[in-house]
Amino acid sequence: MDPGDLTTELLNPGTLYVALSRAKSIGTITPDELHPKNSAIFWTGSGMYLNRVLNVRQKKGDHGNMVNCLKVDQRQRWVDHLFERNRITTTKQFKPKRMKKIESILPKQIDYLSKIDLQNAIATIITNPNESWKNLRTKNYMVPKSYFH
Repeated sequence: MDPGDLTTELLNPGTLYVALSRAKSIGTITPDELHPKNSAIFWTGSGMYLNRVLNVRQKKGDHGNMVNCLKVDQRQRWVDHLFERNRITTTKQFKPKRMKKIESILPKQIDYLSKIDLQNAIATIITNPNESWKNLRTKNYMVPKSYFH
């Protein structure tokens, strides 16, 4: 397999990992044979080297130092945001009046949802977010569409 140059992985994080995960065996490595012939993985091309596999999240910066790739940082910011929203959501306290209203309405709504309805509702929220989520996602976690052209 030719993994292409590093740009391929920078534009599509995880490509190399997915390609590598498809192999059934890396073969039998012995002190005499570090590159076993019975491996299901065969690399070709100049784009494959040890540092690429060991340091897949980083690239050379402007001053020759190693820096995280843009998409790695964006993904980390998104994950951090989701964890923070989870923390806020799970620790948020409602006033007793509001809690009583939630407790009276929520069970009725959940009873009417089947598993597929719930999955569809979650998918809809992700693919068609309300305006505040859409703005937040676009502003902080997505690259412009022109980035891929």
